[in-house]
Amino acid sequence: PGDRPCPHSHPRPCVKCGQGSAALLIRLGDAFCRGCFREYFVHKFRAMLGKNRVIFPGEKVLLALSGGAASSAMLRQVQEGLSRETAKRLRFVPGLVYVDEGAVRGQSPAQREQSLAHVETLLRATGFPYHLAHLEQALELPSSILRPGPGGPGEPNPSYKEAVEGFIQQQRQDGDDDGGTSLPGGTQELPPDAPRLPAAARTQELLRLFEAVETPTAREELLQMLRTHLILQTARSRGYTKVMTGESCTRVAIKLLTNLALGRGAFLAVDT
Repeated sequence: PGDRPCPHSHPRPCVKCGQGSAALLIRLGDAFCRGCFREYFVHKFRAMLGKNRVIFPGEKVLLALSGGAASSAMLRQVQEGLSRETAKRLRFVPGLVYVDEGAVRGQSPAQREQSLAHVETLLRATGFPYHLAHLEQALELPSSILRPGPGGPGEPNPSYKEAVEGFIQQQRQDGDDDGGTSLPGGTQELPPDAPRLPAAARTQELLRLFEAVETPTAREELLQMLRTHLILQTARSRGYTKVMTGESCTRVAIKLLTNLALGRGAFLAVDT
């Protein structure tokens, strides 16, 4: 996401294979061809998950999708990581969530319906359980949405090694029972949510809330807060223990500058 195209006026060889023509410049000017960059990108994604050991085998993870480049790349990496042809397969159970923000983006009800139908077609094609949510639903969330989840500071964390061994044993049992045709962790696909629009009164209430916010920075902060709360509520109500988001360098920069403008400099390390 923070990479830039290699200038066409000065073609350079790929620093990895030395044969292909450079298509991207990353880090401090390292030139990669498209094939080598893809391999590098896939390796970094899986190495990050394996090194941090944040996601345990068999754990349900909710992937937040917006349709942008960053979240689409994240989804593609997860799809390839779960493929049976992959040498080191990902071991978590993914689900998808899409938050409809059409009400505050100036879309008409007809446009929102059309966009939702298109998004649902794409989500269904992945084969993963998916959930459609509307930003208006954030107005109905309980005040306890930000309560600490399981695994707080005072609770002991389970052993990652024991979790891996248990997951492998469970996979073997599932393979003996059904020939290995189930989704990872034995989780079956959930019925999708219906893409119905909220009531007009609820949409007007949301619009009034955004109209009462005076500055663009504050409106962006409000939108991000409502979106995040809604995604967390979806994860908790559907049994997901982790949420994964696609963050580009541009998004991180926007968040950084927004927090500085709002006087939240002390929390930059946590927010970004």
